[in-house]
Amino acid sequence: MSTLRTAELLHSANNLNIRFSENIQKLDVSLVKQAKVEIISKDWGNVVIDARNINIFGQRAIYAGMRVRSSAVSSTSQDVILNSTATVKVNQNS
Repeated sequence: MSTLRTAELLHSANNLNIRFSENIQKLDVSLVKQAKVEIISKDWGNVVIDARNINIFGQRAIYAGMRVRSSAVSSTSQDVILNSTATVKVNQNS
């Protein structure tokens, strides 16, 4: 971003969101090398990436809602949502 904008952290029920000031153009999001997005909770944990271009390359991981190899009977996986106004690229090792 070439100009300063504000972002507001919003918490409502079990949702945590970031709201940016109006009229901000979406930027590119890249997860590369050993990047990880991990939302861990007993009952919830959606991951939403909202960008112009989304690139996921290498040994990337996105976890939503429960730990990998969780043995808890009540564990529930949640959603991973990739919203793009242009392209989404994911290599097969991610």
